[in-house]
Amino acid sequence: MQTISRRKIAVHIANQLASGSDAKKVLTQAASYLIEHKIQNQAELLVRDIESALAREHGIVLAEVISARELSAGIIKKIEQFVLSSEDAKQVEVSASVDPSLLGGVVIRTPRAELDTTVRKQLNALKA
Repeated sequence: MQTISRRKIAVHIANQLASGSDAKKVLTQAASYLIEHKIQNQAELLVRDIESALAREHGIVLAEVISARELSAGIIKKIEQFVLSSEDAKQVEVSASVDPSLLGGVVIRTPRAELDTTVRKQLNALKA
């Protein structure tokens, strides 16, 4: 059985997700493919390729937001607007999480960039 390149798989998955296919079903199929071809170690790379394909092919940017405290809906909306304009995207999907060790500020990660405005980063910069 011939394997398909990881990037081609990523584009296929991105197309299915963007067209409204059931995400759980699509990702289960992708996981099955990785396991069947014994390339589970490429799962993280596949996720990055899917994120890139969504942005490139469909203008959908996935943004990971990490903050010291839970963010309000209003702040998340402002982050979405920031990412929309800075990434020239049509749509932004935000995944927010909390890491109290950051002390304050936020980290915003997209497939193309990272913005770190945390107190922890600023303190580490002062140490250096």
